[in-house]
Parts: sequence; C-alpha cells; structure tokens
Amino acid sequence: MEKDLEQYQKAAEQGDAEAQWQLAYRYYQGMEITKDEIQAIYWCKKAAQQGHEYAQFSLGYFYHHGVGIAKDEIQAVYWYKKAAEQGQINALNWLGVCFHNGIGVAKDGIQAVYWSFKQSFRDKIFSLPWFLLFSQVRIIFHESTINISY
Repeated sequence: MEKDLEQYQKAAEQGDAEAQWQLAYRYYQGMEITKDEIQAIYWCKKAAQQGHEYAQFSLGYFYHHGVGIAKDEIQAVYWYKKAAEQGQINALNWLGVCFHNGIGVAKDGIQAVYWSFKQSFRDKIFSLPWFLLFSQVRIIFHESTINISY
C-alpha cells in the first residue's frame, strides 16, 4: 500500500492528473494516509484544472458545501458545469439542482431540466428529475419537440 501511495505522490508531482486525483481522494478519505482536507483540496484543484472530471465534480462539491474550503456557490457551479460537460453523472445531477434552486446561479427551470434530463439520457433511461415531481412544471410533448412551461 505504501508503495502505491509513493508512486501516486511521485506521479502527481510530475503533473499526472489521475495521480493527483488519487492523492486528493486518499487525503480526503484518510486512506493509507492521515486525513488532510487542505492537501485534498490542493491535489483536487491540480487535477480539476487539467480536466479530470471526478476532480472537477469533487471540487464543485467542496465549494458548494464548504468542505475544507470557503463555501462559494458560484465556484461550485463553475466546477459542476466543467464536470457535467464531460458527462460526470453526479455533476449533471447537482448542476440541475443548482439551477432549480438558484444556488450560485439565477433560478432557471429550463436549465435545471436540461442538465437533469441530460443525466437520464446519459444513462439511457427516461426518468423525471426528482424536483419535477414536487414542482408545478408541465412538460408538453408535441411531435418530437418538448415544450417546457415552468
């Protein structure tokens, strides 16, 4: 186990995004190493800036919930969107939630539905996003067009 950690550390220091993500995850979880949120954020940012989708989602989550970093909903949405654009499933869901509730962005029902449906289509299932069940949204199917009233 220590050998893996040493290899990740060396590769991360050389700029390997996957190794940076693995270090971030291990620091955050306290796996094979002492839990350290500052180091977790440091390595997560490095990986996210290189386009690592899980790191991007995680960084968004950390900003959203103020985990190991100052809460910043605008930054949360920024990183959720980066990860969502790559199809990262959790980011698609959280981005839809942010648009639905106006977290870090103006409330936008159409964007909320867009990102949440994109999650469903990614998984090749058609299910309504959870928030549609509890809101006054009408989805009208007309030929192959979806008209959304929010």
